[in-house]
Amino acid sequence: MASEEQLFEALKESLEKSGQLGRMKGEIRAEIFNALHRGGVKPQMPKATLAVNELIREYLDWKSGLPDQPIGRPALMEDLGVIDTEETKQLPLLFSLVSSFRSKVKQ
Repeated sequence: MASEEQLFEALKESLEKSGQLGRMKGEIRAEIFNALHRGGVKPQMPKATLAVNELIREYLDWKSGLPDQPIGRPALMEDLGVIDTEETKQLPLLFSLVSSFRSKVKQ
């Protein structure tokens, strides 16, 4: 008689060969993702993040096309005269610019 472990391995192998194991794993991941996003209260978005999102939305509404190759952060920083700090390196450049602008306006 086969042990429980042998039965488990045989079932796993059979499911892998038929492709069902991968499908089931995908369905489980999808259900976990849905459960985490269903019915939960989303935290309030910080005002700076909302401002950045709205700036992007407004710009994309106005501009319909982008160049094939992105310019890249270093070139953008040079063009804008911006210097990265350890803190700003962790953030998108637009977020850093908006945060910096807002802090200067409040001063």
